[in-house]
Amino acid sequence: VWVDTDFECLKPIDDLIGDAECFAAWEEPRRWIANGFMGCVPGHPFLERLIDDLPANVERHQGFKPNKLTGPRFFTRQWLQHGRGVMILDRDLVLPFGWREAGEYTPGTFDPAEKWPDAYAVHWWANKRRERGLATA
Repeated sequence: VWVDTDFECLKPIDDLIGDAECFAAWEEPRRWIANGFMGCVPGHPFLERLIDDLPANVERHQGFKPNKLTGPRFFTRQWLQHGRGVMILDRDLVLPFGWREAGEYTPGTFDPAEKWPDAYAVHWWANKRRERGLATA
């Protein structure tokens, strides 16, 4: 399991992922898949494909932002081509708000489990918080 460090776990994900051999979640529903919350069994072919194709993608897209180099745009393209059997979770379960709404929520000022009772995790979008001077190094 890989979870970016700006996620807050609200409850165990065992029931959420069940017996899925590979999973991720929508970052922008039906458009982009997040790569900050994902997991798979050892040696899963989709993850191996991601890793194998990553250097060439970075080479082809030099100068682009990370979301295209290694992030959701890369992940989603790979999933569309090779992601058969990869479970994609509803965004609300792990990313109850998107990066565009990051300025509306400040960690520590409310209980995220009360605000989003169905969510297993919350992505606090640290890079957006850093822009607003809220993140620490």
